[in-house]
Amino acid sequence: MSTSIPHDRDAELAILATLVVNPIESESVRSIVCGNDFFDQDVGKLYDAILTLHDAGTPIGDPIVLAPALRAMGVPSDVRTSAFIGRLMGRGIPWHAERYARMIAKSACLRRLQSLGSELVGRCSDPSADPESVMAWMDAKLASRDRNGPTSDRSVWDIASEVIADLRKPSDQRERPIMTGLRCHDESAGGWLPGELIILAARPGVGKTTLGLQIAGHNALRDRPTLVVSLEMSDTQLVRRFLCGIANVNARRFRSERYTAADVDALEDAALPLKNTPLWVWGPAGASIPRIRGLAKRRKAESGLSLLVVDYLSLIHPDDRSLKRYEQISRITKDLKALAQELSVPVLALCQLNRDADGEEPRLSHLREGGSIEEDADGVLFLHRTEKAPDETTLIIAKHRYSETGMVTLSWTPERTEFGDARDFGGYADHIVETPISEHPSYCHDFDAHNAEAKQGF
Repeated sequence: MSTSIPHDRDAELAILATLVVNPIESESVRSIVCGNDFFDQDVGKLYDAILTLHDAGTPIGDPIVLAPALRAMGVPSDVRTSAFIGRLMGRGIPWHAERYARMIAKSACLRRLQSLGSELVGRCSDPSADPESVMAWMDAKLASRDRNGPTSDRSVWDIASEVIADLRKPSDQRERPIMTGLRCHDESAGGWLPGELIILAARPGVGKTTLGLQIAGHNALRDRPTLVVSLEMSDTQLVRRFLCGIANVNARRFRSERYTAADVDALEDAALPLKNTPLWVWGPAGASIPRIRGLAKRRKAESGLSLLVVDYLSLIHPDDRSLKRYEQISRITKDLKALAQELSVPVLALCQLNRDADGEEPRLSHLREGGSIEEDADGVLFLHRTEKAPDETTLIIAKHRYSETGMVTLSWTPERTEFGDARDFGGYADHIVETPISEHPSYCHDFDAHNAEAKQGF
């Protein structure tokens, strides 16, 4: 089977002709195509040179002036002569520049994919190739192609008009913030907006996976498509825990093989309404940011996406294993933030606190493996539980770009692996939180001062 190389020489010459005849069209094409997109590299160099000269104020519509300017810039002789430029001027249609640019960009994209496919075949032909590594390489290549695509700015008036129009829509038609389902948090701190990176951190065993899954379920059950990437637990383990919470069944019975037929029936009853619930779980043995990104983009294209939950941050495979660990984590958090912005959804990333947080109230300095997590995140939440109050958990809002920080008390039911809003449990009536969060009895602006006082008390 013969393989042709995608290109469109007529479009490449026509866009040059259009720019020479009507230089103002350069503004509409420069964000679509660049010189490297041309199949004929000499013509591509001429294209870049014309844009540069136009920016410098050179009259590119005059072949006598243009030819020596191109020669001075080192443009190949075959495409810089007055005769060649004169022939170009008869080819283009001044108002079709953008159309030509898109034709060239399309061919360039197909050529790059063709080259990527050839390299992929070569990698797969190696008997020692690792499929996971090959897929990660391919995802990274595709991600790089997307990030290098054309971008454009917008006037503040256009953006403001879009904002106002969205706010005037009925509540069921506009994009609404993602809520946790815990009223004491949501009424005080508000929801999470598209493009935000939220960190939920705790020491092992405090319940970060449980709360992350609970938040995912809360939104999916309200028809907000949610994807959970579970790098710590398998998909079956995670969903079994989720069902136990819905069915009010003690999850420990299944781990100890002491469950009854009635327990299974309860889980089945809880599962039936989930048939059409937009909640997806991916539990790979390991995954890199490019693989997570690829799946999330595919999910959004197929069914929409409102929330991405990643459990947990430190288990994401780094792209470069030669870097120091704190550098790897820094790259991962920056990539997660970029992914949130690209997908236009909040990303909730679970994270483990370092051992310094044992026995202490968590603070930002306890985030494991570097301060980049704090820097890149729009919000940071901590879960904290003490031996003195095993059925209560403190949810600490340690960072929030758009709201106050503070803390609220949640109920904790380990048998059902479930957190609850304190106001729903009579025993915790004293901890009910109303807006603003600063009215909560445990609220504290200065966490460092609060921790210093706590240490003095020991």
